[in-house]
Amino acid sequence: GRSDVGLTTATEVADTLAHITERVRTPVIVDADTGFGNALNVQRTVRAFERAGAAMIQLEDQTFPKRCGHLDGKGVVPVAEMQGKLRAALDARTRDTTLILARTDALALPAIATLAALGMLVYRQASELNPVALVLALLTESWSSLVGTQPGGPPASSFSTGDDGVQAWAELLGRSGREVQRDDAAVDRLELDASTDALVLADPGDLDEGELAAVAAFVDAGGRVVAVGASAAPLVADLLDAAVEAPRADPGAAVRPWLPVPELAGVDKIAAGFDHRWSTPAGALGAMGDAEGEPVLLVADVGDGRLVALSDVTPVTNGHLDQADDAALALALVGDARRVVFAESVHGFGQTGLGALPDVARATGLALLVALAVGLWWAAGRFGPPEPLARELRPPRLDLVDAVAADLDRAGAQGADLVVGLRSPDDPTPADLDAALAIGAAAAGRARTRWPTHDLEPPGGLP
Repeated sequence: GRSDVGLTTATEVADTLAHITERVRTPVIVDADTGFGNALNVQRTVRAFERAGAAMIQLEDQTFPKRCGHLDGKGVVPVAEMQGKLRAALDARTRDTTLILARTDALALPAIATLAALGMLVYRQASELNPVALVLALLTESWSSLVGTQPGGPPASSFSTGDDGVQAWAELLGRSGREVQRDDAAVDRLELDASTDALVLADPGDLDEGELAAVAAFVDAGGRVVAVGASAAPLVADLLDAAVEAPRADPGAAVRPWLPVPELAGVDKIAAGFDHRWSTPAGALGAMGDAEGEPVLLVADVGDGRLVALSDVTPVTNGHLDQADDAALALALVGDARRVVFAESVHGFGQTGLGALPDVARATGLALLVALAVGLWWAAGRFGPPEPLARELRPPRLDLVDAVAADLDRAGAQGADLVVGLRSPDDPTPADLDAALAIGAAAAGRARTRWPTHDLEPPGGLP
């Protein structure tokens, strides 16, 4: 098959859906991707899928062209735009029993953006959305945030063998002659030697005051700190004592080295896309970035030590390390350190309870509680008559025959003339309409004894 990148059209999906719903009684959920366009396209899509027999229609908030949820480089539309699409989908329904499933890829963003997006999705019209479906989507994304997009461990962990882990980076450093230590102790309890060590913090999230102080003391004493990923922005800001942000950017924009710094030795081209860029704070140099002047690599002398900050972990992950000069970058980032320590407590190792969960997982848990609360409130107001046990099917052929016979009966003599005109000269069928209908009913009865009626049997049974 083809990759899930939005190659199919709404018409193709509707045609396939119609073939399926014509053969099965089970309610069918159909993936409408982003609705195949703006809010007007969403309305057209919902009407077409509903006519084709969809019981539930899923819409997601990715930008166009969409990408599979397990691929990098995803983006989401503004919340107001997604709200408009959901309202359009709800208004386009001809049956209240048709459900709209709202799916978000916001959990690929920082935790704060995730909570904001989820809070807006469950907006004042939440009574018209299905929180159960939202909870299921959140559970899927939450599991991904814990174990990565592939089996292997948490994202950005040096223990992780998935595409979004950095085990290959740790092994590469070991093969280059450096001592590599994966330490699950809390950051403020790591045993570090500022004269020989480089401390790697890959997507560390928010560190507490004690951990920030320990990292600052280490770099002031001459150590090297390699901060990787947009979630390292608070740490970088603390070490530079300046405001630092990591806004999202176009991952397709090429980045090139700007300055001949040691951290870019042997680096000419980076294959991986960068989802984030750094702002340029005072006291730091932008050493690599895009053509718009937005840096992805910051270097700074802090005290007697060195701070190296890469805005995205992707270039040093298992899935990209073998491309272009990404491996050369991974080696150059740690400089001439003889020992490289990967802090693994930031990925949940060595901790217990809620502290063992990454920040995004804790944020997801909070969002799930909110969604469950909304679900209970939504269900409380939805008690009413039970839904039908089976979907209403098209009229069976027997009903169609009865309807045609009734029309002929109402036509009177004109109908009898029609019967006479239809029979062949050698056919002994009587011209009398009542006699013709009796013969037809007997023939239908004989046919039913030979062929199973299955779904064609009317609700009241066969005559």
